[in-house]
Parts: sequence; structure tokens; C-alpha cells
Amino acid sequence: MDFPVKYGSSYLWVAADVYVEDDTCYIYGLRQDSVDGGLLRHLVIARTEDLRGRWEFYDGKVWGAEPCIVEGGPSDLSTEFSVDYFSPYKKYMMVYHNDQAKERILKSSVLCRWSDSPLEPWSEPQLLYTPPEVVENENLWAYAIKAHYPHLSEDKMSIVVSYVVRSYSEEETLSSPELYVPYFVKITFASR
Repeated sequence: MDFPVKYGSSYLWVAADVYVEDDTCYIYGLRQDSVDGGLLRHLVIARTEDLRGRWEFYDGKVWGAEPCIVEGGPSDLSTEFSVDYFSPYKKYMMVYHNDQAKERILKSSVLCRWSDSPLEPWSEPQLLYTPPEVVENENLWAYAIKAHYPHLSEDKMSIVVSYVVRSYSEEETLSSPELYVPYFVKITFASR
């Protein structure tokens, strides 16, 4: 999804995923602010029963009409992530990668956070998978990481995660057919 959402005349944020539960759409995204030459990212959660209707925003405690960030929400999210309800654990999972990490491999790894609600609090990150392409070639990195649960899953204990691999070299990215295309991996969780 990954598109900018302008709410009102001045509140700009990037939407990453929509999760629907009962009749409510939860819209997840990030507000990015430039700080000391870098980006500071804040989680934004909105909800609505009609995407063209009235939206409410969650500040970490209550819902309100004014756009806001989730105070105390995860700050290591990339602009693309997914939120789904993982029924075997009776938990919500947020799948993403930390493109702000200092370690090259961690920047490209599939991470997951868990929560008892679609809002928060979110657990500390859990490493789920590291794409072998980035381990084998230090010129490569992965991004656009998200889960597709339960839509592509073969069973309830597994998720399918997609990611894209590209090179730090634009020439290598454009000349290598195995780059800049989606990869899919199945991740199976242990029964509880």
C-alpha cells in the first residue's frame, strides 16, 4: 500500500497497512519527521467504519478526531509493514524490517512484534528470518517486508512473508533478473 495520507490541511503521514476487524478498519502508518539530518518515525493508528467517512486517531490512550501519533509506540518501523491477527496465539502480529538499524543484516531481516490488541502495547522485536541473498552478497538489501496472513498461508501455524531484494548499485539492480522482484518465504511458528 505505502501511500502518503494528508489529513486536513497539514497532517501528512504514510499509510502502510489496513486491518479489518468486525466492521472497523484500522489504518496503520508512520509520521516521519526530520531530526538532525535523520528521520524520526512515529506510529499512527486511525480507525473508521467507512474509509470515506469520519476517522479517529489513537494517541496511545484514547481515540480522538485530531490526527496524532501513538505515544510510546514502536519507533523502528519501516514505511512498509503489516498487522494481522494470528489466531493460534490469540495475538496481533506486526511484521516489518528496521531500515534504520545500524547493522546491514538487521536492516534487511524480518522482524515481528506481538500485542494483545490491534493497538498496543507491542512487544520487543523478534527476529523471524534473514533473507539469504543479503547474507551472501553485501551489496544487497531487502525491503518492503510484510506478512500475508491468513491469505497465503497453507495452515494456521505458518505465515507467508514477502520482501524485495535490490542492490546498492542501481546498475546491478537493473541488470540482474533476480533482483527487484518479490520473494516469498514461509515461516512456521511453534505450537503453544
